[in-house]
Amino acid sequence: MKNSKDRVLHTFYTESQLKILELLWDKGPLSVEDIINELHMSPEQVRRELEVLEKNAYVVGRRVETHSNPEESYYATIGKERLIELGEIALKYSSIPPALIEMEEKERRNKEIRKFACKAHLD
Repeated sequence: MKNSKDRVLHTFYTESQLKILELLWDKGPLSVEDIINELHMSPEQVRRELEVLEKNAYVVGRRVETHSNPEESYYATIGKERLIELGEIALKYSSIPPALIEMEEKERRNKEIRKFACKAHLD
């Protein structure tokens, strides 16, 4: 991590998790094997970190390719700059992890759209 904004991410994520995120931000969707090969981490560590990033932090998503040989790949669900921005908000105003702030904002916007649609008789 290079600058003070990047340091915000260290508050919420481990060094291994940040390495995985950086790789996904730089290269896009990757398989577990690709991540292992790129970062020279153990398969167990990569799988454990991906599970945390996907299920607890909500910053990584998983998809299965539907070609003749199905393969799982992982991708970042939120960009680095947005995650830093949300991290700064979380540090200032709450103890909620950054990605959950994003989810709450999306839900609030969806409620506002539904409310508008009801008032405009669009639902």
